Amino acid sequence: MNYCEKCHYLLQENSCYNCGNKKLREPKDNDFCFLADLNSITAKTLENSFDKNDIEYVYIPIRLNILNAKFAKDFDHRVYVLYKDLIPAKELLDIIPKM
Repeated sequence: MNYCEKCHYLLQENSCYNCGNKKLREPKDNDFCFLADLNSITAKTLENSFDKNDIEYVYIPIRLNILNAKFAKDFDHRVYVLYKDLIPAKELLDIIPKM
Protein backbone atom coordinates (compact mmCIF):
# COMPACT_ATOMS: atom_id res chain seq x y z
CA MET A 1 0.00 0.00 0.00
CA ASN A 2 1.34 3.44 -0.95
CA TYR A 3 0.41 6.84 0.48
CA CYS A 4 0.38 10.20 -1.31
CA GLU A 5 1.24 12.98 1.15
CA LYS A 6 -0.20 15.62 -1.21
CA CYS A 7 -3.66 14.06 -1.73
CA HIS A 8 -3.83 11.80 1.33
CA TYR A 9 -4.84 8.88 -0.88
CA LEU A 10 -3.95 5.24 -0.34
CA LEU A 11 -2.88 3.63 -3.59
CA GLN A 12 -1.85 0.28 -5.01
CA GLU A 13 -0.04 2.05 -7.85
CA ASN A 14 3.44 3.58 -7.77
CA SER A 15 2.16 7.07 -8.58
CA CYS A 16 -0.88 9.06 -7.48
CA TYR A 17 -3.67 9.04 -10.05
CA ASN A 18 -4.90 12.40 -8.71
CA CYS A 19 -1.74 14.54 -8.76
CA GLY A 20 0.88 12.37 -10.49
CA ASN A 21 3.14 12.30 -7.40
CA LYS A 22 5.70 9.48 -7.70
CA LYS A 23 7.21 10.02 -4.25
CA LEU A 24 4.84 7.72 -2.40
CA ARG A 25 5.59 5.95 0.86
CA GLU A 26 4.14 3.44 3.28
CA PRO A 27 1.29 4.94 5.32
CA LYS A 28 1.85 5.64 9.02
CA ASP A 29 -0.80 5.25 11.73
CA ASN A 30 -1.04 9.03 12.21
CA ASP A 31 -1.49 9.86 8.49
CA PHE A 32 -4.88 11.26 7.58
CA CYS A 33 -6.27 9.27 4.65
CA PHE A 34 -9.11 10.08 2.28
CA LEU A 35 -12.25 8.13 3.19
CA ALA A 36 -15.09 9.54 1.08
CA ASP A 37 -16.90 12.51 -0.37
CA LEU A 38 -20.26 12.86 1.37
CA ASN A 39 -23.26 15.14 1.55
CA SER A 40 -23.72 17.11 4.77
CA ILE A 41 -26.50 14.86 6.16
CA THR A 42 -24.50 11.66 5.73
CA ALA A 43 -21.37 13.41 7.02
CA LYS A 44 -23.18 14.48 10.20
CA THR A 45 -24.45 10.94 10.79
CA LEU A 46 -20.97 9.57 10.28
CA GLU A 47 -19.53 12.24 12.58
CA ASN A 48 -21.77 11.00 15.40
CA SER A 49 -20.63 7.41 14.79
CA PHE A 50 -16.98 8.46 14.71
CA ASP A 51 -17.36 10.32 18.01
CA LYS A 52 -18.97 7.29 19.68
CA ASN A 53 -16.14 5.06 18.42
CA ASP A 54 -13.22 7.43 19.15
CA ILE A 55 -12.26 7.72 15.49
CA GLU A 56 -10.29 10.84 14.67
CA TYR A 57 -11.54 12.57 11.53
CA VAL A 58 -11.37 15.77 9.51
CA TYR A 59 -14.09 17.18 7.26
CA ILE A 60 -13.12 19.62 4.55
CA PRO A 61 -15.82 21.47 2.62
CA ILE A 62 -15.64 20.92 -1.11
CA ARG A 63 -15.41 24.26 -2.87
CA LEU A 64 -18.01 25.09 -5.44
CA ASN A 65 -17.12 26.24 -8.91
CA ILE A 66 -18.71 25.99 -12.30
CA LEU A 67 -16.91 22.73 -13.13
CA ASN A 68 -17.97 20.79 -10.04
CA ALA A 69 -21.32 22.41 -9.25
CA LYS A 70 -23.31 19.28 -10.18
CA PHE A 71 -20.97 17.03 -8.19
CA ALA A 72 -21.20 19.37 -5.18
CA LYS A 73 -24.98 19.09 -5.09
CA ASP A 74 -24.50 15.48 -4.02
CA PHE A 75 -21.19 15.73 -2.14
CA ASP A 76 -20.12 18.76 -0.14
CA HIS A 77 -17.70 17.31 2.42
CA ARG A 78 -14.44 15.44 1.90
CA VAL A 79 -13.77 13.11 4.86
CA TYR A 80 -10.36 11.98 6.11
CA VAL A 81 -9.51 9.60 8.97
CA LEU A 82 -6.28 8.44 10.53
CA TYR A 83 -4.75 5.42 8.80
CA LYS A 84 -5.00 3.44 12.04
CA ASP A 85 -8.78 4.07 12.04
CA LEU A 86 -9.41 3.49 8.35
CA ILE A 87 -10.86 -0.04 8.56
CA PRO A 88 -13.37 0.71 11.37
CA ALA A 89 -14.24 4.01 9.65
CA LYS A 90 -15.01 2.16 6.39
CA GLU A 91 -17.15 -0.33 8.33
CA LEU A 92 -19.14 2.52 9.90
CA LEU A 93 -19.50 4.22 6.53
CA ASP A 94 -20.88 1.00 5.05
CA ILE A 95 -23.63 0.65 7.67
CA ILE A 96 -24.92 4.22 7.92
CA PRO A 97 -27.89 5.16 5.74
CA LYS A 98 -26.91 7.28 2.74
CA MET A 99 -29.02 10.39 2.24
